Amino acid sequence: MIIAPVQKIEQKQILSQTQIYSLNILSLNNCELVEFIRKVQDENPMLELERPSLYEELYLEDGLIDGFSHFSGVKASGNDLNFDIPNNSAVRIDDHIRSQLPKDILDRDETRLFEYLLGLLDPDTGFLCYTTEEICNLTGAEAHKIKKAVNILQSMEPAGIGAKNTAECFIIQAKQKGLTDGKFKDMVLHHMEDIARKRYRHISKKLEISLEKTLEHIEFLKSLNPRPCGVFSRNKTTYIVPDVVCSLKEDGWHIKINDRWCGFLRINTVYKNHLDYIKDDKTCQFLKDKMEQAKLVKRSIKQRRETLMKICMHILSIQEDYIKGKGTINVLTLNDIAEAVQLHVSTVSRAIKDKYIQTPEGVFQIKHFLSKNSSRKKRSSMNSSHQDVKQAIVDLIKSEDEMTPYSDNDIAKNLKKMDIDISRRTIAKYRSEMNIPNAYERHI
Repeated sequence: MIIAPVQKIEQKQILSQTQIYSLNILSLNNCELVEFIRKVQDENPMLELERPSLYEELYLEDGLIDGFSHFSGVKASGNDLNFDIPNNSAVRIDDHIRSQLPKDILDRDETRLFEYLLGLLDPDTGFLCYTTEEICNLTGAEAHKIKKAVNILQSMEPAGIGAKNTAECFIIQAKQKGLTDGKFKDMVLHHMEDIARKRYRHISKKLEISLEKTLEHIEFLKSLNPRPCGVFSRNKTTYIVPDVVCSLKEDGWHIKINDRWCGFLRINTVYKNHLDYIKDDKTCQFLKDKMEQAKLVKRSIKQRRETLMKICMHILSIQEDYIKGKGTINVLTLNDIAEAVQLHVSTVSRAIKDKYIQTPEGVFQIKHFLSKNSSRKKRSSMNSSHQDVKQAIVDLIKSEDEMTPYSDNDIAKNLKKMDIDISRRTIAKYRSEMNIPNAYERHI
């Protein structure tokens, strides 16, 4: 074998630093854009942040909105937005519990201990996942005082608060509802896995009770709450700020990029006018570099608006019936959008990443309106979105014989008869996403 150097000519596209910078700005959602604008304005003396009221006038004068009015009956709107401000006064679980604590039931030290226990509650479940010994080591409190505080906590609403785990949570709730059957307690403590696998006859045999009684206990169990803390909030509510707003008016659809509140960057005229009079070479070069960066930032933000507007207009034109609440999602992929708006697929992906759109039906992630054709072949007679496929799977499982439930392979075969060509692995994935057990676990 002869090894020798070989020369060849090939073309290779390499992104410039300017392109990378623009793509990074394109991928920012509104909240990230605000942080970016503030940061770049602090670092670059050539940039000034205009207050939003002046920005509205500059935005309209720029001609950006009117420039998109020719897209297939969809018009961009220049009207102001009116947002409903959500109530931020949600009741916190610790405040709810404090409101139930009777006066003078605890002394000063016990009250401090009770407050400490509230801080130990799991914020998602409301469980107290610490033993008496561990709390004793953490606080130095006596064991009988800890048990007293825990008992008071467990007697409060929501039922099950302060339990060690899910089983104890169910037992506490059952006791508060008047069910003190020892067989129910035994079932919860020792047969939760059997319940998950629907091994009801096995449970009935082990507990030495009738199958009817077993099913009665299981139905009661389904009425209990495994996460008492779920309806409460410890943290400040996180709000979604839509990046795009679309509304249906008498003259058609209006689409608006919701970034006016972010502010508007403009060139600092003081530095710009005196740039030619600065004699120090280093200072002059520094300001010139910052001027170029300022122009790049302004250009990239404007390009971000244009790109996002074009993409959303195309999505709206395809998914119009669904957004109106009158139909299902049509098949629409990133490739379809890229081809329609004449952009690269990766650019479209960056543009919609982590961004939300407000529609008459609510606020959604933009990617919610994209769906994949379930068939790997070219679009066949049935263009099914993943929601349609999931619904078809649910319908098949509902109609199956409970003694001989469908396996994933059986479901795949039945779907193929409906012109839905989908793999067994994808069915298993969709079934898992919908929390549907496998055939063995569905068997009675």
